[in-house]
Amino acid sequence: MHCAVESWAAQLKYTAEAEKAKWSLEKDVKNVSDGTKTLTTFYKSSSDTTEMANKIENMTRDIVSSKLLCDLMTIYLGERIIPVFKKEKIELYRKVFAQYQVNEITNCHKTAGFWATMLENETIKAAK
Repeated sequence: MHCAVESWAAQLKYTAEAEKAKWSLEKDVKNVSDGTKTLTTFYKSSSDTTEMANKIENMTRDIVSSKLLCDLMTIYLGERIIPVFKKEKIELYRKVFAQYQVNEITNCHKTAGFWATMLENETIKAAK
């Protein structure tokens, strides 16, 4: 369960980072096209925009695939992994609670036995 959720979270993180990188690259393409020079576009010319546009297209396909994978993982977690995990945990909690009940009943019997012994004590009987 833990590994499945970690993998799902890692995939979501990867998707977010890919979207951020794509946004940054799109911004660079716009800056190069407008002739604006920034730190990342200082050595780039307008002929480099074709290569950057191809990268953006590849990133877009990658992001779409990654989002589909995240959706698939979400469905799989919700339908297969989480119900099994929930069933196992409920069964464990049931067993722990049942053991707790047994312990409490045992403690009550011991307490009743102690007080019965105390009431049978001659010194306590004489104190009445």
